[in-house]
Amino acid sequence: MKYLSLPGLANPVSRLIYGASSAAMNGGRGADGALDAAFESGVNTFDTARVYGGSEENLGRWIKSRHIRGEVNIITKGCHHDSGGSRVNPEALAADLETSLKALGVDRIDIYLLHRDDAAEPVGPLIDALNQLRMEGKILCFGASNWTHGRIAEANAYARLTGQDGFSLSSVGLSVVRRVFDPWGGSIDISDNKSAQEWYAENNMPIFAYSSLARGFLVNGSGPAEYLCPENAERLRELKLEARSSGLTTAQAALRRLLEGRNTVCPIVGSASPEHIRSAAAVFDM
Repeated sequence: MKYLSLPGLANPVSRLIYGASSAAMNGGRGADGALDAAFESGVNTFDTARVYGGSEENLGRWIKSRHIRGEVNIITKGCHHDSGGSRVNPEALAADLETSLKALGVDRIDIYLLHRDDAAEPVGPLIDALNQLRMEGKILCFGASNWTHGRIAEANAYARLTGQDGFSLSSVGLSVVRRVFDPWGGSIDISDNKSAQEWYAENNMPIFAYSSLARGFLVNGSGPAEYLCPENAERLRELKLEARSSGLTTAQAALRRLLEGRNTVCPIVGSASPEHIRSAAAVFDM
């Protein structure tokens, strides 16, 4: 496994991140076998969110049962919109964080992300609130999820101006195929956004890439409608040929291509299958 360092963290971040948003994790079953396989493969960073059903509870229970809290990084996210509208504000941030701490059964979150953005909300109060929570020891490091790079730049400019910490990372959709439409609303995918990718490279900002395997499309060739288009079908055909000639699985070939020339991209892979997680982790030992 390969790792990268983030400010404020005692443990480096594994370049493969386990995405605890599978049906098993969000429901009542958990996915202990896959979590064990991830940890045994060198994965030490686990991604969940307040809106992922029972995921936080299941992840926290597994960590406690394995006695590994000091060895892992927990990522969770808050301030997701709800039926009442936007919740991107310091009040929702504080409330969601406290709920997540209780659900996970921990006294701190290693990496906390704002799950959505609201361009009408000024960045200053959010950065102020995140820095206060960091000073209180409730979070160690923070970043943005589904924020445009322009808004991240604005937030970090405010942080520099006020002598505070800014976002240390960003979680956006990124894979080797393009997303045809946004299935959730308010999510950001930069797979076919060259200017965004250039900004991340120029600013050396880590990307925690969700949908790195296009939500299963790059595993089995079927899946969510947002990836179904002739261009992606052709890309998948190319990856299958590449995988066959290299002795890889199609998913491994897709991850290897995603990582080419990108030293700060950490793919998030979520599966309840131990075999799938071991296979993905093996890419980082090639």
